[in-house]
Amino acid sequence: TAPAASRTGWIPANARQVRARSDLPADAQAAAPCVEAANPIALTKSVAVVGERQLRDATRLSDTEEAALGDRLERSAPAAAPFRGRWDRPDDVARWQGYLRDLVGHLAQHSERKGLRWRVHLVRDSSFNAAAMPGGVLMVHTGLLAGPQAVQSEAELATVLGHELAHVELRHPVAAYQYAKAVLGADADDAAVLARMMTLPISSEYEHEADRRGTDLAARGQYDPEAARRLWQRMATEGGGAGPGAGGGPAGALGGVLGELAGGLASVLATHPPPATRCARALVQAVRWRGDPTFDVFYVGESNLAARQIGPRHPL
Repeated sequence: TAPAASRTGWIPANARQVRARSDLPADAQAAAPCVEAANPIALTKSVAVVGERQLRDATRLSDTEEAALGDRLERSAPAAAPFRGRWDRPDDVARWQGYLRDLVGHLAQHSERKGLRWRVHLVRDSSFNAAAMPGGVLMVHTGLLAGPQAVQSEAELATVLGHELAHVELRHPVAAYQYAKAVLGADADDAAVLARMMTLPISSEYEHEADRRGTDLAARGQYDPEAARRLWQRMATEGGGAGPGAGGGPAGALGGVLGELAGGLASVLATHPPPATRCARALVQAVRWRGDPTFDVFYVGESNLAARQIGPRHPL
């Protein structure tokens, strides 16, 4: 049992916009607002992902090599086709970058990969999306932060950022780079490879891994574990996109490359988990966190999102 002092974490007694652990759902079946669709090709995907991992492990990078690769891709990003003219526009940086850095720094304390130099960039794009490069480089679309599809609380934002941190932690972007490079050839420059990474389809198994680990990172940072469920339910009911990486992104590129190399596998591997599936899985995690005694209270933080002040510093 966790000591009583740890159960309040960084949240003071008078903080508003919080969620008691006892208020989290107790039964994923009885309370399920989403229905997880049956997946008749799950076994095929599972076998294919094993193949992806074997190919990735054959060319595994050290942490130092991954950091150097991330630095190179980061420098090339402003010239890459998907980001040209939209990368770190001054007004976006002024409005969001400091806030996002603070939140990523808070979540990164709970990452299993210590010593990464995390940084966040803004992409002027109205879609709900975020992505990651090797070595700790994160990219957030402005449509995720403001607009009709935007997150509605700091807890939802922490869930999305946790998802991208998880991709880096699990080395998915390294695999994406390697396969994009294999498709384009050894002579392709970094900007071209990065652009290719952005257009390759998503491996749904890797997205599931990042969803699961990302929600846990956010919850360990003391953000509402049910925020992911609310986010995906809203997307499912409003007909929104599949979420971070939905249009192709660094962490999910592997299935697409295998499809190019092996023919018809693309249609099997490229399907991104639909919002209803992600909602159902997130609900299961929320139920699990209800039984975890680490914290008695979690943060939601609608006002913090509006004020761009992270909860651990300014709980409202």
